[in-house]
Amino acid sequence: MKLVVVTRTGNAVSWPNAVRVPDIEISATEIRRRVAAGLPIDFLTPPAVVEYIRRRGLWKAESPA
Repeated sequence: MKLVVVTRTGNAVSWPNAVRVPDIEISATEIRRRVAAGLPIDFLTPPAVVEYIRRRGLWKAESPA
């Protein structure tokens, strides 16, 4: 098994081999909110993630009963 450590905005990582990635101002909470609201997330996540969420119907707003 390989372990990958990536940096995250606002959190210091003291791991010499951590992967440095560009900071983006988006959170998982925001992605879930957008999915529930029916808004696109295509520009926020890789296509495979968008497809995974879509196929499984994750975080869709439930219809009022």
